[in-house]
Amino acid sequence: MSTEKKDQFEVEISSLHSEEEVKKPFNKWKFFFFNSESHPDNDDLFEGEPYTIDNMLEYEAGGTRLDISSFPLWKKIVGFWWDGVFLPPSERNYMLKVDFFLFFYTIIACFVKDLDQSAILNSYVSGMKEDLDMYGSNDYNYLTTFFNIGYLSFSILMSTVNKTLRPSFFLPFCEALWTIIVMSTAAAKSKQQVFGLRLLQGVVESTFFPGLVMVISEWYSVESLAKRIFMLDATGSVASMFAGYIQTGVYTNLNGKYGIPGWKWVFIIDGIISMPVAVLGFFCLPDFPENSRAPWLTKKDRQFALARVKAHKKVKPSPITPKRFVKVFLTPKLWVFLGPYVIGCLGSIGFNYFILFLKSLGTLSVQKVNLIPTAANAVTFVSLLISSSFSDYFRNRIFFLTIHQVIGLIVTILLVIWTLPQGVIIFAYIFGGAAFSQPLAISWFAETFYDEPDLKGISIGIGNTLVYSFTAFLPLGLFPSEDAPRYRTGYRVSIAFWIISATTNFIFYFYAKNHNRKREERFAAEKQEQGELTEEEFVEI
Repeated sequence: MSTEKKDQFEVEISSLHSEEEVKKPFNKWKFFFFNSESHPDNDDLFEGEPYTIDNMLEYEAGGTRLDISSFPLWKKIVGFWWDGVFLPPSERNYMLKVDFFLFFYTIIACFVKDLDQSAILNSYVSGMKEDLDMYGSNDYNYLTTFFNIGYLSFSILMSTVNKTLRPSFFLPFCEALWTIIVMSTAAAKSKQQVFGLRLLQGVVESTFFPGLVMVISEWYSVESLAKRIFMLDATGSVASMFAGYIQTGVYTNLNGKYGIPGWKWVFIIDGIISMPVAVLGFFCLPDFPENSRAPWLTKKDRQFALARVKAHKKVKPSPITPKRFVKVFLTPKLWVFLGPYVIGCLGSIGFNYFILFLKSLGTLSVQKVNLIPTAANAVTFVSLLISSSFSDYFRNRIFFLTIHQVIGLIVTILLVIWTLPQGVIIFAYIFGGAAFSQPLAISWFAETFYDEPDLKGISIGIGNTLVYSFTAFLPLGLFPSEDAPRYRTGYRVSIAFWIISATTNFIFYFYAKNHNRKREERFAAEKQEQGELTEEEFVEI
């Protein structure tokens, strides 16, 4: 065969392969279960419209996006809490729908998850310790340790599964599974069975929070992200409050009903609350803008979703390969984020022992021992609501993140001193609720690396693996049960954690600042090559 004919033959074969790829049949089952398939209607979604994916947002806004400074005072006040008020009417309606279905579900789902987690500790001081003979020196810590072992062992694996399977299928399935595990705790006959169930619960729950953060970060922009992620995390505080209220109500009204102790009833009731929420997730979770099949999204909604994704330069998460995982694991971007995220969590460990301090006083009823710590949860909720809203409004993360850590440092110093009036110690435990700051760290990271889905997809999983690794074993050495309620070593080490955590804020700040500058220069160079920027505009950037 001559060289000319051979080349022609190869071109024809290549053309046939291209046609086969174009005509590749749409796999509806793969689209139903996996993230790899985009929505089949995306290519024609803007056909026949007076706008394109590139100019839809400006078209709907009447030609230009409005400056927040031009809004009246009442809108600025409302926008401080709900930023959708600053959007054009049609886009505002779209965001209302996303908030109602996606955000409302994530709040409720996180609430029941944290309610299930909190129930075990309330039950411990409400009769479970005595009924299951949990008098070992570290039995209280083991309730957390076994959960953490399960969580950390599967957290990274589950984060990769989150990028492969559709969140609207996988996350509600896991929620239903751990609900069954929680209800099974009521049937436990020994502490060993409880420890085993806690291990399984940790395994199943390890996928949930990282998965929700990944979904949320794809549907919201920078000015909206911190408040939403705060609500995911802050529901833990509200759930802990309600766990105390539920335990108090159960102990008062159901203790001994049908021969079942009050601490067992709380697991049964938690399951009754949780299962309907799991079913709701199959309907409410929209997956990602590029492949959403949510029945509540109209054609116009999907157009807004894709236009916003392109405007904010977001990239859809996709199944991760081992090579890409190793690349993410070795990048310094991951590790500069883990400082503020992980070490801040470690500093907060000591505040979990407030309930044991109250019980050690010997003067409070079971109901009051469960109720008083809810004040710390309320402080956590309010402080994070204020700081996340201000940080969104002023686009400043480091200042408010550092304030939380300074508060943690101050109240921990009070617990180290200890020989103070009882009211001061109670104040320190309650105000320690204002030290939690992880939602701000997550938001800061997500908005800095918004165009790197692999990094965003597994960073929380790796971060949580480290957090749960430390919290599974550190309490055994720093907060042993025999030292209760005064943990001299534990609180001294916590002071070091707070100082290191605040220091890592500034490391991440300068790294992110340099990263953003380089990215803007790269985008500007690309626009200049395409003729979208003049030489003078490029030099100014």
